[in-house]
Amino acid sequence: MFASSRIGHERGQVGIIILLIVVVMSTIGISVASRSSTDVSLSKSTEDANRAFDAAESGAEKALSDTSALDATNANPSSGSINTIPDVSIDYTVNKLTTLVAVVEEGFSASLDVRGVPAGGGNLDINWATEKSCATATPASLIITVYSLPGTVPLYRKVYAGACTHSPDDGFTIAPNGVSGYFRHVLVPLVNTDMLVRIRPVYNQTSVKVASVGWALPVQQFQVTSTAQSTLNKETKALQVDRSLPAAPSLFDFTLFAGGSISN
Repeated sequence: MFASSRIGHERGQVGIIILLIVVVMSTIGISVASRSSTDVSLSKSTEDANRAFDAAESGAEKALSDTSALDATNANPSSGSINTIPDVSIDYTVNKLTTLVAVVEEGFSASLDVRGVPAGGGNLDINWATEKSCATATPASLIITVYSLPGTVPLYRKVYAGACTHSPDDGFTIAPNGVSGYFRHVLVPLVNTDMLVRIRPVYNQTSVKVASVGWALPVQQFQVTSTAQSTLNKETKALQVDRSLPAAPSLFDFTLFAGGSISN
């Protein structure tokens, strides 16, 4: 009887061990299944987000190729939509801005249309550079060229706006402190025969913000906002693209203007 009781006790222990193993394996199985389900859900969410973003890019590309939307003389804002992609709705808007906000690389130029200055004249307000000090950084200086057409012969004049003193004879005049987070600021006087302004940074690239004072600038920049939304799960993505006016390459800053023939 003692042997029989011992065997029954051992069988009970085996049963408990088997039960524990079943519980552990079940827990692991449920965890793996739950994780797999989560991974599938995340993968699907990522796929939907990427699809919506790709669709938003398509909307921006459509807006940038829409010559009517990028016509400064048309209504502001311009808008459109794309309904050719299954299960995704795409809407885009093009706003026409009369200020210029841009990052200009060293050796390149930003171009501004300044036609329409009133007879009494006006100013161009240029803020630039986000660096905080000449001691710890090298903020760009600006060469600002104003092109004018007072008659049949084009003329130009230059403003050398300095951020820091790089050389005592470099010809730049240190500009006053800027506003709204910019390091330097300069007011460029304009007359009603001025047509075009080119801004070229030297010593470094720079951020610029240009606005008019005492008159209204023409359109300088197009701001495209494109939004795409999935009609299945409402996943939404939006992006913004800024495009400046077409301009001549920076090489043309060094060309020679003449009202007649040029001889050696």
